[in-house]
Amino acid sequence: RIRPNFLVAAYGKIIAGDWETGDLYQYDLEANTDNGRPIQRIRSFPHFQNAGKRSSFSRFTLDMECGTTMDTDDHTVTMRYSYDKGKTWKNPMTQSLGALGEYLVWPVWAGSQGLSRDMIYEVSWTSPVDTALNGAYVNVVPAAT
Repeated sequence: RIRPNFLVAAYGKIIAGDWETGDLYQYDLEANTDNGRPIQRIRSFPHFQNAGKRSSFSRFTLDMECGTTMDTDDHTVTMRYSYDKGKTWKNPMTQSLGALGEYLVWPVWAGSQGLSRDMIYEVSWTSPVDTALNGAYVNVVPAAT
Protein backbone atom coordinates (compact mmCIF):
# COMPACT_ATOMS: atom_id res chain seq x y z
CA ARG A 1 0.00 0.00 0.00
CA ILE A 2 1.26 3.46 -0.77
CA ARG A 3 1.75 5.72 2.25
CA PRO A 4 -0.68 8.55 1.36
CA ASN A 5 -4.22 7.98 2.56
CA PHE A 6 -5.35 11.28 1.07
CA LEU A 7 -4.01 14.21 -0.92
CA VAL A 8 -5.07 17.83 -0.64
CA ALA A 9 -4.00 20.91 -2.57
CA ALA A 10 -3.11 23.73 -0.18
CA TYR A 11 -0.82 26.75 -0.34
CA GLY A 12 0.36 25.84 -3.84
CA LYS A 13 1.48 22.37 -2.76
CA ILE A 14 0.03 18.89 -2.64
CA ILE A 15 -0.06 17.62 0.94
CA ALA A 16 -0.27 13.90 1.70
CA GLY A 17 -1.46 12.27 4.89
CA ASP A 18 0.23 9.02 5.92
CA TRP A 19 -2.34 6.28 6.48
CA GLU A 20 -0.37 4.63 9.30
CA THR A 21 1.31 7.44 11.22
CA GLY A 22 -0.93 10.42 10.44
CA ASP A 23 2.16 12.43 9.39
CA LEU A 24 1.66 15.15 6.78
CA TYR A 25 4.22 15.73 4.07
CA GLN A 26 4.55 17.32 0.67
CA TYR A 27 3.68 14.94 -2.15
CA ASP A 28 6.23 14.86 -4.96
CA LEU A 29 5.62 12.84 -8.13
CA GLU A 30 9.35 12.98 -8.92
CA ALA A 31 10.33 11.25 -5.65
CA ASN A 32 10.89 7.50 -5.69
CA THR A 33 10.48 7.08 -1.94
CA ASP A 34 7.60 7.34 0.51
CA ASN A 35 8.58 10.24 2.75
CA GLY A 36 12.24 9.17 2.51
CA ARG A 37 11.57 5.44 2.96
CA PRO A 38 12.10 2.96 0.10
CA ILE A 39 8.91 1.89 -1.63
CA GLN A 40 8.58 -1.87 -1.72
CA ARG A 41 6.96 -2.93 -4.94
CA ILE A 42 5.52 -6.45 -5.19
CA ARG A 43 3.72 -8.01 -8.14
CA SER A 44 2.27 -11.51 -8.09
CA PHE A 45 1.24 -12.97 -11.41
CA PRO A 46 -1.82 -15.11 -12.16
CA HIS A 47 -1.61 -18.85 -11.71
CA PHE A 48 -0.16 -20.65 -14.74
CA GLN A 49 -2.24 -23.76 -15.34
CA ASN A 50 -2.75 -26.20 -18.20
CA ALA A 51 -6.13 -27.84 -17.53
CA GLY A 52 -4.72 -29.72 -14.53
CA LYS A 53 -1.83 -31.20 -16.52
CA ARG A 54 1.79 -30.86 -15.51
CA SER A 55 3.97 -28.41 -17.41
CA SER A 56 7.68 -27.64 -17.36
CA PHE A 57 8.72 -24.06 -16.61
CA SER A 58 12.19 -23.06 -17.81
CA ARG A 59 12.52 -19.29 -18.24
CA PHE A 60 10.92 -16.21 -16.65
CA THR A 61 11.57 -12.81 -18.29
CA LEU A 62 10.43 -9.37 -17.17
CA ASP A 63 9.56 -6.57 -19.56
CA MET A 64 10.56 -3.75 -17.25
CA GLU A 65 11.92 -0.21 -17.42
CA CYS A 66 15.62 -0.54 -16.60
CA GLY A 67 18.75 1.60 -16.76
CA THR A 68 17.36 4.55 -14.81
CA THR A 69 19.57 4.40 -11.72
CA MET A 70 21.09 7.73 -10.72
CA ASP A 71 23.90 6.39 -8.56
CA THR A 72 26.47 3.62 -8.50
CA ASP A 73 24.45 1.22 -6.37
CA ASP A 74 23.47 -2.08 -7.92
CA HIS A 75 19.67 -1.98 -8.12
CA THR A 76 17.99 -5.34 -8.40
CA VAL A 77 14.65 -7.05 -8.84
CA THR A 78 13.91 -10.29 -7.01
CA MET A 79 11.83 -13.20 -8.29
CA ARG A 80 10.46 -16.17 -6.40
CA TYR A 81 8.09 -18.90 -7.51
CA SER A 82 5.80 -21.52 -6.10
CA TYR A 83 4.70 -24.71 -7.77
CA ASP A 84 2.22 -25.71 -5.06
CA LYS A 85 -0.36 -22.92 -5.45
CA GLY A 86 1.59 -20.52 -3.20
CA LYS A 87 1.78 -22.81 -0.17
CA THR A 88 5.59 -22.73 -0.21
CA TRP A 89 8.07 -20.60 -2.17
CA LYS A 90 11.49 -21.37 -3.65
CA ASN A 91 14.42 -19.19 -2.56
CA PRO A 92 14.32 -15.70 -4.08
CA MET A 93 16.73 -14.97 -6.94
CA THR A 94 17.86 -11.50 -8.06
CA GLN A 95 18.71 -9.84 -11.36
CA SER A 96 20.10 -6.38 -12.08
CA LEU A 97 17.91 -3.46 -13.14
CA GLY A 98 20.86 -2.26 -15.23
CA ALA A 99 23.30 0.59 -14.83
CA LEU A 100 22.43 4.11 -15.93
CA GLY A 101 21.69 4.08 -19.66
CA GLU A 102 21.29 0.30 -19.96
CA TYR A 103 17.71 0.66 -21.13
CA LEU A 104 17.63 -2.64 -23.01
CA VAL A 105 18.26 -4.83 -19.96
CA TRP A 106 15.72 -7.62 -19.56
CA PRO A 107 15.80 -9.36 -16.16
CA VAL A 108 15.81 -13.07 -17.02
CA TRP A 109 15.79 -16.16 -14.83
CA ALA A 110 16.74 -19.14 -16.99
CA GLY A 111 17.00 -22.77 -16.06
CA SER A 112 14.51 -25.33 -14.86
CA GLN A 113 11.96 -24.03 -12.42
CA GLY A 114 10.35 -27.43 -12.20
CA LEU A 115 7.16 -29.25 -13.16
CA SER A 116 3.84 -28.00 -11.89
CA ARG A 117 0.11 -28.10 -12.40
CA ASP A 118 -0.19 -24.63 -10.85
CA MET A 119 2.82 -22.26 -10.99
CA ILE A 120 2.88 -18.78 -9.45
CA TYR A 121 5.59 -16.12 -9.91
CA GLU A 122 6.19 -13.05 -7.75
CA VAL A 123 8.63 -10.18 -8.27
CA SER A 124 9.66 -7.41 -5.87
CA TRP A 125 12.04 -4.47 -5.76
CA THR A 126 12.70 -1.48 -3.50
CA SER A 127 15.20 0.51 -5.56
CA PRO A 128 14.43 4.24 -5.43
CA VAL A 129 14.64 4.66 -9.22
CA ASP A 130 12.12 5.14 -12.00
CA THR A 131 10.78 1.74 -13.00
CA ALA A 132 7.73 0.40 -14.75
CA LEU A 133 6.73 -3.24 -14.90
CA ASN A 134 5.18 -3.73 -18.33
CA GLY A 135 4.73 -7.50 -18.31
CA ALA A 136 6.39 -10.88 -18.11
CA TYR A 137 7.06 -13.88 -20.34
CA VAL A 138 7.26 -17.51 -19.26
CA ASN A 139 8.53 -20.49 -21.24
CA VAL A 140 6.05 -23.30 -20.60
CA VAL A 141 6.17 -26.77 -22.17
CA PRO A 142 3.45 -29.34 -21.48
CA ALA A 143 4.99 -32.38 -19.78
CA ALA A 144 4.79 -35.80 -21.35
CA THR A 145 1.76 -37.71 -20.08
